[in-house]
Amino acid sequence: MTEISDEIKVRFATGECSDEELKVLARWMKESEANAEELLALERVYREAQADAMPHREVEQALERTHAQIEKRGEHEEREAAAAGSDDTVRTVKMGRLRRWMAAAAVVLVLVCAGLYTMREYKAAQPEMKYLLAKASATTPRRVVLADGTRVWLNCGATLRYPEQFCDTLRKVALTGEGYFEVAKDHRKPFVVEGTTLDVRVLGTVFNFRNGSNGSRSEVSLLEGSVRVSTDSADSSVVLRPGQKACLADGRGIVVSNADTRLDAVWHTRVIPFEESNIRQIADVLEQLYDVKIVVGKSIDLSKTYSGEIQWNESIEKELSLLQNTLPISYEKKGKVIYIK
Repeated sequence: MTEISDEIKVRFATGECSDEELKVLARWMKESEANAEELLALERVYREAQADAMPHREVEQALERTHAQIEKRGEHEEREAAAAGSDDTVRTVKMGRLRRWMAAAAVVLVLVCAGLYTMREYKAAQPEMKYLLAKASATTPRRVVLADGTRVWLNCGATLRYPEQFCDTLRKVALTGEGYFEVAKDHRKPFVVEGTTLDVRVLGTVFNFRNGSNGSRSEVSLLEGSVRVSTDSADSSVVLRPGQKACLADGRGIVVSNADTRLDAVWHTRVIPFEESNIRQIADVLEQLYDVKIVVGKSIDLSKTYSGEIQWNESIEKELSLLQNTLPISYEKKGKVIYIK
């Protein structure tokens, strides 16, 4: 069986083979179609490697040059076989096809080797990434400051996996649970938060990310800047503006809605904002935040609106005590229902 060295394959790919070496390659291909198929596997490897060593355009140009050389030699052999009037014509055409495969795969071999070398050189020049894990307790949020100055607040029970130093062109962290992010601006290094079902990509912004798991709802609420929200499979994505939130639940696509996104960050800011809201609208917010039922009396004038902020408290009773000092209301609690009058 003919033995082909890697050096010959490289010279063949670059068009530098001698006539004697081309004859050796021809005998090698005649021995087994598996030889060509083996090299085709290298092409698949190269495609997966995304041409790290050479841009796609240069790859195609190298393939075209090699193919042209093979076609020229193949046409010459076909004319010789036809003149001989033998069955060699069919074999020559078949071998022309195999040579084309061989040419493509041989170029791939060169590029894969060069790509792996380049990747090794790049990795050798990069410091090893050290990852840290921050976790908030079950009862108390936690603040984390990343190497780039980004500040993250983790809600109770949430965790954040992040590198000690951002070494690459991408700042990437992973969130479990709920987090509030104030991302330091760096247009050269986008910031990515990976969640269970949603990913968020930003340059510099403020947002709240409620990362649902086990089928629960995932939400991204944007307070400042701009973010791109995508599913973990990247088959769907949207760009949010301040005052918008993206939700993913029940296996549906991403749904975008307008909302007072400041309310989603109350757990962090500990401030409940109201803007031109009547008593019914304020009661709706309190119902959402404290998971209670509030009944507003018919005597309440809903034409009057109020703006401002109140401090968030652990209990609805403390919240209502503050409100009745600034709004013309009183309240009464009966069981799990609160009545405002």
